[in-house]
Amino acid sequence: MLISFLSCFSQEEEGPEYIIYNNSVTAGELFSFGEKAMKFIRVISDSRCPTGVTCVWAGEAKILVEFFEKGRSQGEKVISNTKLPLSEFFKSDILNIIGFTLNPYPDVDKRINPEDYKISLRVSEKMN
Repeated sequence: MLISFLSCFSQEEEGPEYIIYNNSVTAGELFSFGEKAMKFIRVISDSRCPTGVTCVWAGEAKILVEFFEKGRSQGEKVISNTKLPLSEFFKSDILNIIGFTLNPYPDVDKRINPEDYKISLRVSEKMN
């Protein structure tokens, strides 16, 4: 009985398998995965705490992305660095944005031009 309890526990620990799509794009470029894609349009806000400054709040970055399926626009959304289900845009409940990294990181002594921003998106797809 103990062995069957432990084997059930280890199967739950493993969890479902995922494919992780990870790609870096600049404004105007597409991040593609299968017949689906997201386009990084622009940075909406970047309130991350700059290097060289002590902040009480870490801040956040928000970006505008457009979603495509088979080349057709499915809409736009402002996202921040949080998990976002993509079922709003795609007929799939297995795709999620699990985060993004925005570069360059703010520096107190440097201004970032909008065209210098680059994002690394992470999208997960649950395997069947």
